[in-house]
Amino acid sequence: MDTSQMKQRILDFVIILLLTLALGYGADRVTRLVFFQVAFPQLIALDGFHWEDFVFKLRPDPERENRITLINISEGNRLNIAQQIDLISRYNPKVIGVNVFFNCYVRDTINCPQMLDTLANQALSSAIKSSGKVVLVTSLRQTTA
Repeated sequence: MDTSQMKQRILDFVIILLLTLALGYGADRVTRLVFFQVAFPQLIALDGFHWEDFVFKLRPDPERENRITLINISEGNRLNIAQQIDLISRYNPKVIGVNVFFNCYVRDTINCPQMLDTLANQALSSAIKSSGKVVLVTSLRQTTA
């Protein structure tokens, strides 16, 4: 394959890639229009769809362990998590494990917008302190296994 053929193949690839992106963007914009959502209400139902929900529906139900309860916070913010910790604490668990990082390594509001929400930060801090049974994740380590 000579250089001109290689350049043509790369150009074709870039054109196809740009067309695919443009069509995807256009389809996304069209489906967000109000009249389109009225005509196809199932799109609204799929808006909150998460792939992990689909995967867990395919798995057989494991035997239930009554001593452990897992709660998927999904995309919950700090205030939602604080409310969940308060709710769980009412049932007097032995421990509440939270597998989420709440710290920001950069102390500015551009790179860490959660710092701006002082109400949510205070609520989360208060929920963790008042429960007294919360264990937080501190680090992640990658292993070869």
